[in-house]
Amino acid sequence: MLFSDPLLIRCPSCGKEGSYAPRDLVALRSLCRHCSLSLDAVGQEMREGLSSWSGYLAKIDMAIEFERLFGIQPTDADLDTIKTPLDLVKFFRGRVSVGDSDVEGEAFAWLTRVRPATASRDELQLDFTELFSVTEHP
Repeated sequence: MLFSDPLLIRCPSCGKEGSYAPRDLVALRSLCRHCSLSLDAVGQEMREGLSSWSGYLAKIDMAIEFERLFGIQPTDADLDTIKTPLDLVKFFRGRVSVGDSDVEGEAFAWLTRVRPATASRDELQLDFTELFSVTEHP
């Protein structure tokens, strides 16, 4: 997800438009040029969109990795119900041909590859959006 730079936004406080750097908005460092109030609400909304997109891409990446490993392809409807890496583990573990495989170990290995600095088994229970939350503009 990319934002135009500068990004034209309307201040939620005064209603006036201005152009702002997306990086500053997402970092919650922007003030309205007209009323000097914080534009944090705009930045938070941008973060939510970026985090949602980032979490979605991570879920798809993990599903593709598991499909490659286990030969089972979840449908779009299946993926819509999966919110955490552990949900994906349960989905694959519940399939007959995967029963004896170390699905959770593979999930942790995947997580370690994509989040090496912070990966822990407890994170398998977190929502993909929370795991891949965005706090600065990419």
